[in-house]
Amino acid sequence: MVIRRINLRFDIENPLERRIYEYLEDYDGSRNQFVIEALNEYIENETDNETWLLGRIRRIVREELKNADFAFGDEKQNTDDNGASVLEDLELFG
Repeated sequence: MVIRRINLRFDIENPLERRIYEYLEDYDGSRNQFVIEALNEYIENETDNETWLLGRIRRIVREELKNADFAFGDEKQNTDDNGASVLEDLELFG
């Protein structure tokens, strides 16, 4: 078995850190196991949340693309003509 140590510090003036410190101080079980399980749960939820968020973004993009109005073929030419018209109008201003 290879064991690595990591030390934690708590700022007692910070309410969140003080609450966690006090909880760990009063904890009856293995603090080490508690921290490992808590961090593991956090990491798994973070991954799940990221996967959920990416899925949600994909769904939104798909929905928006379904409703989007794209110009194809001759319509693109019309857009170019509009751009040329705007440039001609701007030339009137010198």
